[in-house]
Amino acid sequence: MGRTIARDERVPALKPGLRYTLDRDRGVWLLHTEQGTLLPPPQSTEIMGLMDGTRDVGGIVGHMTESSGRPKSDVEREVHAFFADLEQRGVVVYR
Repeated sequence: MGRTIARDERVPALKPGLRYTLDRDRGVWLLHTEQGTLLPPPQSTEIMGLMDGTRDVGGIVGHMTESSGRPKSDVEREVHAFFADLEQRGVVVYR
């Protein structure tokens, strides 16, 4: 996937009114949207946890690359695909 600086400098956040919560009884994270509750895939938990309102997409990629030891291009592709999916669902906004 072609990376652009503008794309990586965006700071992602959940659309206002949406919530990401831990269901302690089941031990899973849930994304509560206007359409209902979604069970994000387990690998998205780290990305969602890094959406703190201050970290841009490039920072998320950098953190995940460093913590996992995986090639940056692989992590970048995964993170960008994840945010593309959230964009299609209308649940992410950027600053």
